[in-house]
Amino acid sequence: MRVLAALMHAPLGLHSARRVAVAAGTSPTTASRRLRELVAVGVVEQTRQRVVRGTARDEDVYRLDPTAPSWKELAPRVRRVRLPQRSEEPANRVPRRFYHLFWNSDPTALTVQGNGAYIARRMLTSNDPAAIQWSLRNIPAADLEFASTGRGIDPRLTSVVKNWNATR
Repeated sequence: MRVLAALMHAPLGLHSARRVAVAAGTSPTTASRRLRELVAVGVVEQTRQRVVRGTARDEDVYRLDPTAPSWKELAPRVRRVRLPQRSEEPANRVPRRFYHLFWNSDPTALTVQGNGAYIARRMLTSNDPAAIQWSLRNIPAADLEFASTGRGIDPRLTSVVKNWNATR
């Protein structure tokens, strides 16, 4: 249930069983086993996606499939699951793992408060679920909203940003 709850709270998916484990508050071994089971029954989708973090590589991305027949009966129980709270302070600077997205600027000079819309735009157009999730958690709602309505942004991603901002 914790693995499903973690994926339910990550609409863009989570890269690797280890990240699912952290979000669910379980061990990587337990998360891996549960993910295999959930993929087998069709509640979770596992896809390979090219991710660029310094170098390009393919990684597994796990996403909840809310259209799966068994999800309808699981959903009420999963919604009651309380995941461990991480006490992360919102970041004021772009993390090093996302520097490659700012190839034509100095990412060390960017701040969330001063350059939020610019940072959000780069993160949202990256197609990297980790970058998008970082933006949702750290960039002010107004900057996210502005960046998500720009040209070239997938309308589904704009909807994700609006829904996220509505729950803040």
